[in-house]
Amino acid sequence: MDTEFSKNRAMLNRCNKMYTRLAIAYAFVLLVFPIASLMISFATIISHDSIFLIIDSIVMFPPMIWFAWKAVYAKRDLPAMGIIAFMVINQIILGISRHYVSGKWMNGLWTFKSVEYCFWINLGVGIVLTVIAAINLATNIKYHWLEEQYGFPHFNERFQQQCDDKQQREILDQFQQEVNRLKKTATDEMPELGKAQGELEKYVPVHIPSDMQGIGGADDTDSDDSQPPQ
Repeated sequence: MDTEFSKNRAMLNRCNKMYTRLAIAYAFVLLVFPIASLMISFATIISHDSIFLIIDSIVMFPPMIWFAWKAVYAKRDLPAMGIIAFMVINQIILGISRHYVSGKWMNGLWTFKSVEYCFWINLGVGIVLTVIAAINLATNIKYHWLEEQYGFPHFNERFQQQCDDKQQREILDQFQQEVNRLKKTATDEMPELGKAQGELEKYVPVHIPSDMQGIGGADDTDSDDSQPPQ
């Protein structure tokens, strides 16, 4: 048992370390695109694509940050998939938009294709996030398996024995409480039983002669009358 606890404890430590690395990776990668979008938007001052990129960053990336938090700290699988889904959706939006908007700087003297650049930035970020999310899902599978093992989350034999003893005491306490309740219920019902028994003892059966006994008595009388006098 101690060997199994040691293996599971080592696996759990590796999972926790991986979650820490994933949190750092998510935080770094998910901030790359919004920061790049804002810098490019400021470079283009106020243009069609700069406004578009600001709105895109505000709408798309806060949900992905929330998904990353749920995938790492809550160990959920669907949020990790949601990150990939949002990146694909954003890539499609940028791929369509880059053909229709282009930024102009210094009154049209320099055309700065912001969405075109952000399209490739988002593609690179999406590939990296897909790898991170895949590692996140693999780590979640191991963690969920450990959750079902005996001794989770400490995997310490002495500590688990103490928990088992405490649980047994709680079960015994509940059993003893139930026994005491039944005893009290039985004690409360005893006076009623004694009262009913007293009522039964008061009952005195009344003897009622049967008809056969009456006939038998008449025959005896007739026999006496038929005897001749001495």
